[in-house]
Amino acid sequence: MARVVVRPSDLNSFVYCPRRSYIDYYLGMHRTLIQRFKMLLGKFIHILYRLFRSGFIREELFKVDVYGLDVILVGRPDAYKIHDGYMVLEELKTGRSPKRYLHGVRVWLSDLIQVLAYAYMLSRMYNPGKIIVRVVYRDHNDTFQYNIAYENLLFCYLERYKRLVNGWVPPPLNHPGKCSKCRYKEICKDFSNLNVSEG
Repeated sequence: MARVVVRPSDLNSFVYCPRRSYIDYYLGMHRTLIQRFKMLLGKFIHILYRLFRSGFIREELFKVDVYGLDVILVGRPDAYKIHDGYMVLEELKTGRSPKRYLHGVRVWLSDLIQVLAYAYMLSRMYNPGKIIVRVVYRDHNDTFQYNIAYENLLFCYLERYKRLVNGWVPPPLNHPGKCSKCRYKEICKDFSNLNVSEG
């Protein structure tokens, strides 16, 4: 079976809503004007952020095999710094942070899985003694150390994403806040419009 290429941003979308990620993957629908504007605004904010982060290596492309999963991770961490025996990885998010802790951090699960993918990539490329991860929201920053428990959590979601690539149709999310704003809500309601068989 061919190895699956996964971008950390794909994982972010998948964790946010597996059904939406499935539709994106198989139908490849175009972004709306508002979505494109938000994406450009996010890129602009990232550029400003990087200008003031001296000493950090920014947006370097990595390609890493994931042991035992037939997965290749490909992506660019926002910024990281190599210290004596450890690394600091920073991920900038333009939105607000959650109010509750999950897996020991105040970070949205989708953002957490994305930054764990970057941390795994850095661990494979540099093999540092430890990796300190900092997720920066506009109202809160959270810092934690990457460890084997977080790696196992990442692998769990990589396995799920592989199932999607192999044809698994995720169930609907049924989340009023997310679903009401989703551009796929009509397709999701009438799922017979999709011509992809369940795997």
